[in-house]
Amino acid sequence: MSPSDALDDENTFKILVATDIHLGFMEKDAVRGNDTFVTFDEILRLAQENEVDFILLGGDLFHDNKPSRKTLHTCLELLRKYCMGDRPVQFEIISDQSVNFGFSKSKHGNTNYIPEQFLDDFIDLVIWGHEHECKIAPTKNEQQLFYVSQPGSSVITSLSPGEAVKKHVGLLRIKGKKMNMQKIPLHTVRQFFMEDVVLANHPDLFNPDNPKVIQTIQSFCLEKIEEMLENAERERLGNSRQPEKPLIRLRVDYSGGFEPFNVLRFSQKFVERVANPKDVIYFFRHREQKEKTGEEINFGKLVTKPSEGTTLRVEDLVKQYFKTAEKNVQLSLLTERGMGEAVQEFVDKEEKDAIEELVKYQLEKTQRFLKERHIDAIEDKIDEEVRSFRERRQRNTNEEDDEVREAMSRARAHRSQLEDSASAFSADDFMSVDLAEDMAADSDDSISAATSKGRGRGRGRRGARGQSSSSRGGSQRGRGTSLEISTRGRSSKATTSSSSRNMSIIDGE
Repeated sequence: MSPSDALDDENTFKILVATDIHLGFMEKDAVRGNDTFVTFDEILRLAQENEVDFILLGGDLFHDNKPSRKTLHTCLELLRKYCMGDRPVQFEIISDQSVNFGFSKSKHGNTNYIPEQFLDDFIDLVIWGHEHECKIAPTKNEQQLFYVSQPGSSVITSLSPGEAVKKHVGLLRIKGKKMNMQKIPLHTVRQFFMEDVVLANHPDLFNPDNPKVIQTIQSFCLEKIEEMLENAERERLGNSRQPEKPLIRLRVDYSGGFEPFNVLRFSQKFVERVANPKDVIYFFRHREQKEKTGEEINFGKLVTKPSEGTTLRVEDLVKQYFKTAEKNVQLSLLTERGMGEAVQEFVDKEEKDAIEELVKYQLEKTQRFLKERHIDAIEDKIDEEVRSFRERRQRNTNEEDDEVREAMSRARAHRSQLEDSASAFSADDFMSVDLAEDMAADSDDSISAATSKGRGRGRGRRGARGQSSSSRGGSQRGRGTSLEISTRGRSSKATTSSSSRNMSIIDGE
């Protein structure tokens, strides 16, 4: 069945499939804060334009288990804009909607995952959630004889290879026992380019014994990033809906005696050109796997047990770490004591903004100090002044205590403000308004039709699009269709009954 043959067929079920929306991801970021909302708007608009019967969202709808007020408000506003309406529902949900199933397909270990062959063989199509790489074309499991589709996430939540694959949603068409999954590219997703570099593979360019090797590596990395930015600009031409600043990640393997350079200082060159200037470059080293000797190690002897009556504080662990850490990971602006206190607040009192507020406060104080000194804008001079200012604060314990108290009071004030906002405004406030409007608009016939069906959502001829669905008319659609659909994720599951196993797939790529 080709997509064109089914466009106007009222007996063809049309479902828009998307997974892992992650609304609210990096919502505080000035550049990427609205990415999830813009893409969610595009997904809902695609559903409306294609006149689907309903939208199937798998995986994580929200990034946090307690969404912020802004995230919740925007989500409900978009659902009201695209899904609310007076079109009737032309299908019935027969399965018990009070039952939810969910698990992860990823192999995080040898035993803590569920293989595909453990799923029931009566299923026809499995929609994977939580896996962010887009593999939306249905693939057949030859053992269980069902098909698996993995739409992937609609937003880039990590700078990893799987996220670099182009993002899509699927338009699933079902007619009888035939189905077709059409890939629809998303045009509002921020571009992401990633490349790996192994310094040891370029002996003609880099020599770890060369005193100027770091400058050579910087020039090489700069050239690579410029190439990725040029590719991003070429691909973005003609697509005004795509965000202007791309995500760039250059992973540098510095194994073989090389030393990493200052990433933050290097990244300042791209602040106005990329969406992630703080982590454009990622340095890593491959550790060699040691052969097992067969000798058992008694780890109990290696653990130093604290004496009775003593407790180990988190701030002491922070101080101990920086005392033994290498020079290139030592703090140059923040103080160990302040960082230890902030981590202690984060762990003991769950002040999640404690570390962030301390960093902001000490950074602001250092910036004010540099402005008052009126020093020359020379890198070495600035480093020297920052170092001396930090040492002076470390010697003055009273001043450092005041810094920590001020930062913690900021964190508590920020948390109180968020809690007050959340208590004054909740999802129930939005939903009560929508439900009141729906109930006022319902006729006696629609109410009786909905109540006579028993459990299940979206039954009868009630305002259909309030159930995240959109209908095109025609009373026969979905009545004779029989196909099992199972979704595995935290957010969604939909199932319709099946009676036979004959099925053909024509992937509409």
